[in-house]
Amino acid sequence: MAGIAEPDAERHDLDTIIVLGDMIGIDFRGMTIAQIIETPILIHNSLIPNGVIDAVKNLWDPAASVVVGKPVFFGESKSAPCSYEEYLQRCRERTKTFKPRTERVRNQLIREKDQIQTRLQAIERLHQLSEAAMVEMAIEDRSIDPMVFGKSSAGHIIMARQYTDQGRTDLAHEQTKKAIQTAT
Repeated sequence: MAGIAEPDAERHDLDTIIVLGDMIGIDFRGMTIAQIIETPILIHNSLIPNGVIDAVKNLWDPAASVVVGKPVFFGESKSAPCSYEEYLQRCRERTKTFKPRTERVRNQLIREKDQIQTRLQAIERLHQLSEAAMVEMAIEDRSIDPMVFGKSSAGHIIMARQYTDQGRTDLAHEQTKKAIQTAT
């Protein structure tokens, strides 16, 4: 889900979780992000018969709409391209296309296992490898919004896409490296 409703907008996710907490009877005011993450939330199955998609549809987006002041779809101020259930199916199909990259990330992490001493190092390295793989995927897959990697990285992703289209692979590779380095 998006943490901003529109490009260049202020983040709404912290305010959204506070409103969501109010909806379900939990007060998140004054808590740090870490404290919020550490707070377990029990959501009755009757509210999420289809799983997490119902949490977005019935909890997150209504809360974000209050914060943003207009309807949102997965946290963004945009018209829903389809129903939440159809979107879930699209996401499942898209996830299948990630498999080669996730396997490559997993295999790389396993190859580096002797250099990893702590769980935190493993998590940090997994993040680095995953982020790089997803930046590369965003260059290939035009349906991925480059802004999810931050403004600076998005510019490099767009340039890498353009250079790829022009067959200028050396320049595309340089922009890909910059996009990975600046991804947030």
